[in-house]
Amino acid sequence: TETTPPTVAISSPAATHYYATDIGSATVSGTASDTQNGIASVIWRNEATGGSGSCAGSTSWSASGLVLTSGVNRIVITATDGAGNPGSDWIEVTYTPPTRLMRLSGDMVFGELGVGDSSNRILRINNDGNSTLTVTAILCPSGFSAEPTTFGIVPLSSQDVTLTFSPAATQS
Repeated sequence: TETTPPTVAISSPAATHYYATDIGSATVSGTASDTQNGIASVIWRNEATGGSGSCAGSTSWSASGLVLTSGVNRIVITATDGAGNPGSDWIEVTYTPPTRLMRLSGDMVFGELGVGDSSNRILRINNDGNSTLTVTAILCPSGFSAEPTTFGIVPLSSQDVTLTFSPAATQS
């Protein structure tokens, strides 16, 4: 009885055993070979999530849409040859979910203003996260305006916004 296991090689998302991403799913692909009995099946298993399934193909295989959990996901690919011998390869995909942590700072005390007067203050919007924070609108109540109102803030950076208060009516 032949007992030589098939050879399995992961080539994507990386040819090394370690890969990092901020995307919550992965596609893994590679090759499997067995010179004596051929490849009967190729399966995948994510040890972090318990997920598993069949790969598409045999000597050239792929598995897409593998759900990742935050942290290290050890994905094992196992090919079985026609004699029932298993061979495997693995990759550790480290998933760090994107974060957009907004922090605001600035003196927003405008003081007493008469109708027709205006006062400006700077509001600093900080992105303390690890992915771009996109601001699509800044909505202001009556008498207030902001500039700019749409922008992106790259990780560990900030954007200053000028807030203007111009009262349109007296209030008691």
